[in-house]
Order: sequence, then structure tokens, then C-alpha cells
Amino acid sequence: MSSSHPVSGPSHLRWLIGLFNVGFLVLFFWFTGFVVNDIGEIPAPSYAELESELIDPNLLKSQLQFQQELELTRSELDAEQRRLQTLRGETDSSQKTMDQLLEFQRLRVEKSMAISVDEQTAMAVAQRQFFEKQDQYQQRAAAVTQLNEELLSLEQQQKKLLAQLDESRQPVHREYEQRMEQHNWKVALWKLGVLIPLLLAVCGLFWGMRKGTYAAMVLMAVLAVSARVISVMHDHFPSQYFKYIFLGVILAVVGRTLAYLLRSRAHPRAEVLLKRYREAYEAFLCPVCDFPIRRGPWKFMAWTAKSVLKITPPVGNPNEVSDEPYTCPACSVSLYEKCVQCNSTRPSLLPTCPQCGFAAAVVPDSTRR
Repeated sequence: MSSSHPVSGPSHLRWLIGLFNVGFLVLFFWFTGFVVNDIGEIPAPSYAELESELIDPNLLKSQLQFQQELELTRSELDAEQRRLQTLRGETDSSQKTMDQLLEFQRLRVEKSMAISVDEQTAMAVAQRQFFEKQDQYQQRAAAVTQLNEELLSLEQQQKKLLAQLDESRQPVHREYEQRMEQHNWKVALWKLGVLIPLLLAVCGLFWGMRKGTYAAMVLMAVLAVSARVISVMHDHFPSQYFKYIFLGVILAVVGRTLAYLLRSRAHPRAEVLLKRYREAYEAFLCPVCDFPIRRGPWKFMAWTAKSVLKITPPVGNPNEVSDEPYTCPACSVSLYEKCVQCNSTRPSLLPTCPQCGFAAAVVPDSTRR
């Protein structure tokens, strides 16, 4: 076994490393977002240009003319209606004035009083103004009626023209949808053409550095690019295709992970075995079968992995403590043996003797009896 051991570092350093790993993941995902957004700026097909190519220009020109005439007619109608409203107010005012003068003359006649020349003149002026306003009101009303008829006629003509345009636009819609689909596939291929090589590159880099110092940082890049690839596929691939691709990738990842876990259980790595053995010795349990290691002061006690931390370690006479080799009575695995260097008793499944520091080349095999 190598003499150099990995050091986890203080807790605040581990927290900082984890925090910066997450930050690196977000920034790398953000970076790939800028890349795909720039690729997405490829000009898309223009519906207006396609319409001008496939539809009769006379129909489009007629529709534009009708639209302009409709806007002009509506504007004139609105102006005439406002004038009509103003004339209606002026006519009502003139009628009220004339009614007041008539009432004033009636009262003078009832009192046998003569009507002056000024009063007669005022009455004549009021009648003339009333009739003039009434004539203007009727003319404006006739103009409003005529404009309404023109507007109705224009709307009916435009309705027929729009029906013709809708029929002419059907091929345009189909052609536009086809071109947009081709454009989306083109953009998707461009994006994936950049992301897939990048994903393969970071995956290869991670595989080569998976046991190195910077493995976690490269893993963040792998996760960021993978998430961006899934996002692009979700945006551009039809749902009936995307679900199969996505599930296929997930099945491949889960299957690969499951195979790795099964291999790890059947043939664990040396560092995994060492961690398992160390934890078991610390809890005074057999690393193979979890049976309590009853030796020395612990010989007549019982405990489990959870209860060992809650009990008080027994205190005995150091001269009476047994330091002889020990074999698990449940699975027959040798747990303590004589050191070949100093002849003291050492843990059989740990690589280093605690007395003389002699280190074995590999982690001992737990299957030996």
C-alpha cells in the first residue's frame, strides 16, 4: 500500500470546495447556454417573404387597399358622429331659447301687454337659428347614414377578400411549417454538433482524472454539459422521439451504475475494504459478519454497531488484558495475528501494525481463515 494517504482537510475547506463546485456547475451551464443561444440566432424563415412569394400580389394589394379604405371610412364616420353630437347640442340649445321666448310672449299676451319690436326680432332670430341648426343636423345625419352604408359595404367586400386570402394562405401555412421544422432541426444539429463533442471531451477528461485531485471539478462540467444537451433535445426534438431518447439515456446510466455497484459489492476496491474494516474495528465488530469482537475487557459484554457508542468501555487490569491472536467465532476470519516484524498482536485486516508501523503491501483478504 502507498505511504501517501489522502487528506480530507478541515470542515470549512470541504464546505468551500463543495460551494465552489456548485458555482462551477452553474457557471459552466450558463456558459453553454450562451453558446446555444448564439447558435439559435440563425435567421428563421420569414412568413411575410413566403407569403409574398406564394400568394397573388393583386390579392395582397387589394387587401391592403381595403384595409386603408376601411380605416379612412371609420375615421370619417367617427368625425361625422362627433359633429352630429355637437349639432344636436346646439339644436337643443336653440330650441330651449325659442321655447323661452314663446313662453315670455304668451305671458305678455295674457296680461294684454304689447310685444316690442326687439322681442319680435329676437324671436325671429331664434327661429332662424333653430331651423338652420336643424337643417345642418339632418345633413350630418344623412352623411353618417351614408358612411355607415359605405363601411358596411367595405366590410362585406373585405370579408369575401379575406376568405379568398385564407384559402390562398393554406399552402403558405404548410410550406412555412415545413421550413420551420427544417430550421429547427438545423439549429438542433448545430447545437448538438457543438455540445456532443464538448460532452465527449469532458467525459474523457473525467475518466482520465477520476482518481485525481480535480475529478470533482471535471464532474461538474460533465453534469453541466449533460443538462444542456438534455435541454436542447427537449426544446427541438418532437416529444414522441424525445421521450424514447431520454428514457434510453436514463436506462443506460442507471444500468451502468447498477452494474458498477454490483461489481463493487462482489469485488470491492482496496480503499472500500479498508474503510469497512476500519469502521468495524472501531466498533469492536467483525468486519465480515458484524459479530462482536469479545476479547480482553469486552469478553463478557454484548453490543451492536448502534449501541457501542452508548456503553461505557470496561476498565480492567492492563496486566490481565489478553493480547493474543483472535479469530471470529461466527465466521472463522482471523481478526488479530502476530506481526511478522515485531511479533506483537496486530489487527489482521488492517494494513499497518500499530506497534512497529510495519505496513503490508495490500489490504489483507477477509476471506482467509
